[in-house]
Amino acid sequence: MAGIGGRLAHSRLLEVPPVLSGLLPDSGIRPGSVVGVSASPAASGATSLVLSIAAQIAKGGSWVAMVNIGDISVDSLGDHGIPLERLALVDVPESLWADAVGVLVESVDLVVMGPVARCTAGVARRLVARAKDRGCVVIALTPGGQLAGLGNHSAREGAARRSRSGRSWWPESQDIELEVTSCAWEGIGDGFGSLGRRKADVVARGRRLAGREGVAGLWLPDAMAGTGLGGPLGEGGSALPSGENGSAFRVGFLAG
Repeated sequence: MAGIGGRLAHSRLLEVPPVLSGLLPDSGIRPGSVVGVSASPAASGATSLVLSIAAQIAKGGSWVAMVNIGDISVDSLGDHGIPLERLALVDVPESLWADAVGVLVESVDLVVMGPVARCTAGVARRLVARAKDRGCVVIALTPGGQLAGLGNHSAREGAARRSRSGRSWWPESQDIELEVTSCAWEGIGDGFGSLGRRKADVVARGRRLAGREGVAGLWLPDAMAGTGLGGPLGEGGSALPSGENGSAFRVGFLAG
């Protein structure tokens, strides 16, 4: 992971898009937090939500790594507003997944984990302890029924397992849970038009909310559509600006 550095101080909150800040107790994410982002089996939009959160955090000067997030193009990541020069894309076999995440939480400020078919509670606890010690935020992404473009085997199997059980693939409790519970597409009429943005409801819960539950309605573009998170319902809400023309790091991990 040489070439990636300049972590933020442990005490600094990581900023989220303004439309989400009202759902969180600190209006941001504390370093060392574990965040679950998911979509209900009948909905979609979890990946788009994660990309928008990652974009806001990276624009604040943080480094971001994404592990096994699937077949999302670098162009789409940049169009979501993620500064590519602050992004590391990692795709590893599931046998090396825990090792890769363990290295990344010691190197960057935010690690987004795509679903894996099997993550034991013991592995999860060790990763959480390391992330808290290093002040890294960890996001466990659980796509909904449509997989939001995630095409690798682990992503498909992990998401399918969640759809059957109604729970995230991540076996431990989370400080913050954001779930897209419903969404409705706009832009298509009676035999004409094309799909555009979605009206989505996002529910926030988790330990940091102390038993409270918050709900926000917002415009959520498709994760593959190349636009950022829109504003709350009832507002025009401009999309997040595109990222700078940079290049994402691509990181590989070898066995042995």
